[in-house]
Formats: sequence, C-alpha cells, structure tokens
Amino acid sequence: MDEVRRQLVIFDRQGLIREWHDRLIRPGDEWKGRIDRRLHRSDIILLFISPHFFESDYCYEAEMMDAMRRHEAGAARVVPIILRPCAWHSAPFAGLQALPTDGRAITTWSNRDEACLNVAEGVMRAVGELRGEVVISAPREGAAEAPARLIAVRVHRAFFAGQRDECHFINITNLSSSRVVEVTHVWYEDEAHHIPIVQAQRALPVRLDLDQSWETWIETSNLPAAHRDDAASRFRVRVSSGAVFASVANTTVPPVGVVPGGPINRQNTV
Repeated sequence: MDEVRRQLVIFDRQGLIREWHDRLIRPGDEWKGRIDRRLHRSDIILLFISPHFFESDYCYEAEMMDAMRRHEAGAARVVPIILRPCAWHSAPFAGLQALPTDGRAITTWSNRDEACLNVAEGVMRAVGELRGEVVISAPREGAAEAPARLIAVRVHRAFFAGQRDECHFINITNLSSSRVVEVTHVWYEDEAHHIPIVQAQRALPVRLDLDQSWETWIETSNLPAAHRDDAASRFRVRVSSGAVFASVANTTVPPVGVVPGGPINRQNTV
C-alpha cells in the first residue's frame, strides 16, 4: 500500500486527490468511526487485495461490503488492487476492473515500481472520469493530450413562481464536442447522507445531445439542515459510462430568484 501511495503523492501535491488510509488515525481516536466516516465521504475506494484481506472479518464483512453498497448505488467507485495471488475472482467485486492491468498481482511483476506506477495511473484515470474528464492515453515519450470536460453540473437556489418553498435546481449541460451523453442518476451526498433526486416529470435516464441542457430540482427543506447553505457543491450526476460528476455553484444567476412553472398538482401558497 505504501509503495502505491508514493506513486500517487505527486497527484496529491497537485490537489487532484486527497489520500486517506487507516494508518493516519491518531492515537486515542475512535478508529471505527473514523473509518466509517471516510468510507461514506470517499469518491474512490481502493481495496488492497491479498489472502490477508479475505482472512480479516472487518476488511471483508464491514469495509468491503459497505464499499460495494456505495459502488452499486453510484455513490462511489470501488477499485480492487491485487497485491498478491489469491482467489479474488470468487469475491463480490470480481466483476469490477482490477489493477494492475489484467488483475496481475503486484508481487508477480519483475519490477515492483512499474507495477505500482501502473496502479497509480489506473487510479488517476478513474479520478479523471469522476471529475468529468475524458483521459486520453499518449505514448510515454510524447505529451499527453489535455483532458476535456464532458458535462457541467451547476446548482442554484430559486423559487417556483407563486410558491413559497425554496428549491435547489441542478442544471446539467453536455459539453462534449462529439458525443451524446446519457444521465442515469442524480443525487445529493455528504458525509452522512445519500439522497436520490427523483421527479415524476423529470424521469431518468435522459439523453443529452451536444450542447443540450436538462434541469431537475429538490426542495431545499429535503436537504440536511447543516448543509443547506453549502449544498451547491454536494450534488452528483452519473452517466451511462459510469463516470460521476460533481456539482458547482451556478454563479451566472442570482443566488436566489424565481423561475416559471413548477411541480404539477401542487397547492400554491402565497
């Protein structure tokens, strides 16, 4: 784990990732609570797989199962990293793309640094997808092509005309220059909550043509009270490729305004 971590340090220094593992728990801290909180906040969860992993009840029954639930809900990306040969093809995560390439265990590589670099590069490809970037591989001797943003997710607060309940509006725009994007899931997430956003008149999945935008919303009262003022960066959008995109505050509209329309069959209140 430490050798893989060292290959990721450069990306941590660049602010592209923020690493955490249980060796960072300080003496006297309540370790289970710290691990659970990190599992529920992480966008990418790395499973370091060896026979010892399967032998550990906590790694297998608690951490791995919790990670897989978040992966299946579209709330996180689980990446198995095969450290040593073991029967991982029979595990619940066997259907996931493992690292290093082809799931070849790190200890079987003739060059350990090359194996760990292969893992780090795979992790950063997943990071790029979650950031909404299309990562294009390039020969090692050449310069890599700059990543391109696939979609934009912008959030603002407003009221439907004639209604008093404030909403958070999530606007999704296809920025790709060449491909249609299918949005499959939209949700709010913080360290303790995962709230799917489902509207009868905004059914998912939805396909977005080039430059096309689509919007959905959630009533602000349905968001955790502690995060209503900073919720704009806590929404997530998943597309059919599996990539997950984080939201940003929409600074092109007033912080709070009024929009036409609104949910049907709703009693207006003045």
